[in-house]
Amino acid sequence: MKLSHFLKLFLWFLAIRSFQLSIVYITPAQFDISSTTYEITNSSTLNSIFNKFIHWDNVYFHRSFNEGPSFEHEWVFGPLWWRIINKIPYNGDKFLIGIIFANVLNFATMMMVYELTFLKFRDPLKSYLSSIFFIISPMGIFSMTPYSENLSNFLIIFGLYLYYQRSTICYLSSSILFSFSVMTRSNTIIIGFLYLYDFITNQSIISLNSGLILASSLFILNYIPYLNFCPERGEWCDYTIPSLYSFAQSYYWNVGFLKYWSVNNIFNFVIASPMLILLYKSISSTRDLKLKVITLLHLILCVFFIHVQIVLRISGFIPITYWYLSDLIMKGQGSRWILYLVIWIPLQATLFSSFLPPA
Repeated sequence: MKLSHFLKLFLWFLAIRSFQLSIVYITPAQFDISSTTYEITNSSTLNSIFNKFIHWDNVYFHRSFNEGPSFEHEWVFGPLWWRIINKIPYNGDKFLIGIIFANVLNFATMMMVYELTFLKFRDPLKSYLSSIFFIISPMGIFSMTPYSENLSNFLIIFGLYLYYQRSTICYLSSSILFSFSVMTRSNTIIIGFLYLYDFITNQSIISLNSGLILASSLFILNYIPYLNFCPERGEWCDYTIPSLYSFAQSYYWNVGFLKYWSVNNIFNFVIASPMLILLYKSISSTRDLKLKVITLLHLILCVFFIHVQIVLRISGFIPITYWYLSDLIMKGQGSRWILYLVIWIPLQATLFSSFLPPA
């Protein structure tokens, strides 16, 4: 990476973060005060900002960082992520540690987007622009709060960088990083298509072993809750495949095929539509078949199975969206996408700080 690009990206990062923080700070009192039980009891300006971060899923992360999960559905929220923060020896509120880690990881991911893009295309300008589009992605305010996506994004992008190296060690190492990502955000299991494709086309032992390493993460993800709750818990413990994660998603959040397709969720589909369109157009533009299929699987999952609005924050690990946008800019196009991001980033920061959807 050019030193000039590194310095410019660092300044971009600081500028965007400062802009987002200023919006959080000036946002008026939150609409829903249900999270005040978990707020940091200090009236300083800094803590005033941090308290506005303890919204939506961060309510659960705050408790898990400090005490561990209290209820079974809380085990679903970034299981590897909260364990890492929880184990850090710090006597204060570990939510602050989570915020620091989230931003360090986000900056590191921005750097890895640059390196991955340069590895693929050998184009410094495209690498630079792709990194900028990562930091101003629709994920917005979620990228600076301790959501688990910040860890999974880093692990996937770094893993892809290793995967595309011409090295057996790097290839195997990528599967380890991907496994950690799955234990952080289970939806990233679709990255396993890389090894499935390689095994089908090459019949190689290394791709089989890498796939098995990745698959083991799903086993671990489900086995740990099983040890803690079963067989006394019953219900999901008695399923043929006893998975707390599948049960919790369906029982507590009504996740499933077409379950979100209802009139009262039309607004959420409208909010998510720019990201869905971006994913679709990115699929059409890339020549990388494996990343094309992975992005398509991600798009199908978001549209038909999950709460569609979260596509805005769980798509950060899809690099072809940044490549598509950077290509548009290099062609003198993309002004509509820039306008969307200029409007969306401050709007989303305001809504999140006020405890308003989407989340």
